[in-house]
Amino acid sequence: MELLVIGLVGGLIAAVWFARRALGRIDKDKAAAVERSGADLDAAFDGRDFATYKVTPATISTEVVMQGANERGYVLQGQTSEETAWGAIHTLAFAKRT
Repeated sequence: MELLVIGLVGGLIAAVWFARRALGRIDKDKAAAVERSGADLDAAFDGRDFATYKVTPATISTEVVMQGANERGYVLQGQTSEETAWGAIHTLAFAKRT
C-alpha cells in the first residue's frame, strides 16, 4: 500500500514537472516570436495577392497579425480555428487590398 502511494505521488510530481516545462517552452517560443515578428510579417505579407498566417499559442497574437497585415495593405478574408490540448490554432487568410 505504501509503495502504491509513493508511486502515485511520484507520478503526480513528474506530471507537474513535465507540464511546467512544456508551458515554459511555449512562453520562450512566444517571446522569440515577438522579437522577430516584424521580419515574419514582412515575409508573410510580401506583396502577393493572397497570404495566410497561422497563429498558435507560441506565436504572436491574432491582433498583432491583423495590425501587421493591415499596415502592409492586406485585409482579412476568412479564418479557421482548431482547439488543441495546448490552445487554439487559428489560420488567417488575407487578400491584398486593391
